[in-house]
Amino acid sequence: MRDLNKKNIKLLSMSAISLALSVLFLIMFRGPISILSTFIIPPIIVLFSLNNDLRYYVLTSLGLIIISSIFFPTQIVFVTLYILLAFFIRFLFFNNKNELKIKVPSVITYIILVMISLYLGIRITQIIFLVPLHTMMLRLSGGNPINYIGILIIEAIITVSVNIIFLRVFFSRIDTYKR
Repeated sequence: MRDLNKKNIKLLSMSAISLALSVLFLIMFRGPISILSTFIIPPIIVLFSLNNDLRYYVLTSLGLIIISSIFFPTQIVFVTLYILLAFFIRFLFFNNKNELKIKVPSVITYIILVMISLYLGIRITQIIFLVPLHTMMLRLSGGNPINYIGILIIEAIITVSVNIIFLRVFFSRIDTYKR
């Protein structure tokens, strides 16, 4: 019984750290630089919920959605997408033993998912909150759909690269401590 309580305390602590770091990055990266949150928040959610069971991932996700809806209502669409991206990271890059396995098909799949998420976040945020992200992207791309897709591909590749680097650095540090 006592070991179960210690485990629950540790898991709740990990969820709280994940939540606190995610909120910190939402506060730091606002406005045009909010894309930087995509680089950091999904891997943080994954890293602090890896050894946990699904309910702590769900608790962290719900906590992040609640806090975001109160303090960052215009970011709620992107926060929901960050949570989905964290799920995809776990599904695509980790095996049953929670070992990081980066494979080309998984990377390509994740790039496509990030690209779709960014587009959906941009469109839905403009539709619901009237934040002109899509209009800004249209101007940036010169109104050309191919340029727009190119920008999304570049953003997705950069995001996926940073996510993978972040995960690899974290796991190399863990391996150093295990020795």
